[in-house]
Amino acid sequence: MKQVRVLKIVVALPSDVQAERDMIPAIVDELNKGIADERGVRLEVYRWETDAYPGFHPEGPQGLIDPVLRIDDCDLLIGIFWKHFGTPTKDVQSGTAYEILTAYESWKKQHRPQIMIYFNEKPHTPRSTEEIEQWKRVLQFKDDFPQQGLWWTYKGKNQFKDLLRNHLTQFIRREIRPPTETTASATPQRLKILFLAANPEDTARLRLDEEFRSIDEALRKAEFRDQFEIVLHWAVRVDDLQECLLRHKPHLVHFSGHGSGAAGIILGDRAGGSHLVSAHALSCVFELLTDNIRWVVLGSGLVGLFTRILVAEFACFLSSSKLSYFRIEQSMI
Repeated sequence: MKQVRVLKIVVALPSDVQAERDMIPAIVDELNKGIADERGVRLEVYRWETDAYPGFHPEGPQGLIDPVLRIDDCDLLIGIFWKHFGTPTKDVQSGTAYEILTAYESWKKQHRPQIMIYFNEKPHTPRSTEEIEQWKRVLQFKDDFPQQGLWWTYKGKNQFKDLLRNHLTQFIRREIRPPTETTASATPQRLKILFLAANPEDTARLRLDEEFRSIDEALRKAEFRDQFEIVLHWAVRVDDLQECLLRHKPHLVHFSGHGSGAAGIILGDRAGGSHLVSAHALSCVFELLTDNIRWVVLGSGLVGLFTRILVAEFACFLSSSKLSYFRIEQSMI
């Protein structure tokens, strides 16, 4: 039976960043199906809104929340601020600040939990003296941030979603080692190639079948042909891409189809039309499986698409001629 280690994440934030808060479970679920599963861990999110219960305590509401969150026993605390600092509690100006400081005191003693703090820099105009005072407290908290720490800024919830996904992926990759390899006598892993093709009805016709045929022929003639596994998906739609990557977990992804310069690649949509998937969106998707994916190969005319964005994520970035493709495969054996 597969053993899974649980990584406990506590989320601390005031009420004006609820949109960001509501995004976190979906991001965590996405990572649990990808890199977390590959590393044998499962992320679990704890918030006082979902895990505490109503009642009374001599120390006030925070006295009921503390035993539930157990911040000194979590692995990661995520704190988020925008224009509101929060409601005072105990001897601190807000419950959010109290939870972050509790995590910091624990970190100083045992270097745990790790702490990720985000500040939303989306423009805002205060409409009352109370809002001005709340914002001043946020800015003061940022100014007084411990020298050992590094906070991050973002502008709006969409950028936060991409940032948090990326940062959690890096956190897992750094903190959790991959499961140990099997013994040398075990069957060698086959190199899995995922061939994705898209030629929506409203785009010019391409000879994608001929391209796949030439690749398949080159692989069948290769000396190490038994160590390749090729999976083929035609007419790939936007909502197919991530599901294909997570299901097959390929080592190499080959895309054949139309591109739009440096803007992205063109996949199909549910109506049969074309949909541009930006290079930024694709890099976020591929980043979920960088432990598996070693190369991304693009069809003719698309080679320069990810060079700037993905060069730090992948070991090679080559064109999809037969010779280049074959050299990629042979070099991995």
